[in-house]
Amino acid sequence: MLRVYSLHGFIISKLCEPYLQPILLSVILSLFIPPAFSADVQAGRQAWVKRDYSTALKEYRPLAEQGHSEAQYRLGNMYFLGEGVIQDYVETIKWFTLAAEQGYMVAQRRLGGIYSSYYLGLLDYEAALKWYTLAAEQGSSDAQFGLGQMYGYGSSDFQDNVIAHMWYNIYASNGGLPQFRNEISQDMTPEQIGKAQDLAREWVSKHGD
Repeated sequence: MLRVYSLHGFIISKLCEPYLQPILLSVILSLFIPPAFSADVQAGRQAWVKRDYSTALKEYRPLAEQGHSEAQYRLGNMYFLGEGVIQDYVETIKWFTLAAEQGYMVAQRRLGGIYSSYYLGLLDYEAALKWYTLAAEQGSSDAQFGLGQMYGYGSSDFQDNVIAHMWYNIYASNGGLPQFRNEISQDMTPEQIGKAQDLAREWVSKHGD
């Protein structure tokens, strides 16, 4: 269902599907982010490339605290790597989550990886599925591959070769390696492969460009 409103000359589409609301929020916020924000983020990136982490932090932190999604992600990544700060995974998850909730794809994909791998001691398949799916819907091939891995080699509650094949197929169509789809096909019947292909086509029809 789609409702359209006019606000100060901007047309805002209110999507009722809950899983699309973070993406909508990110789009709306981008309309109101002052130009200086982008300049400050760029200054932070330039400082980070030069390994001037102190300056990068000074640029990123105020923006992150004001709700800038890219700054939130980049600040979280500095905590993840321990660059200019004491490595702190709690802060990493905090800032990644804030960015992901605004629809920042890289943060969503990173959270999917964190929650699906027990890398930070946070194994949570439901959370991984949520964030990977949101990133996959924005075109992240890494997230599409991650979903294939979850369904192909995850816990017994998630293991499903048909769904795994579907995601590996979507991943391959998005420039990924086809070998993962081909390998899992060896453990599937022709009927299962046909069903997986149908699901992949339906997904691409709905979410593809």
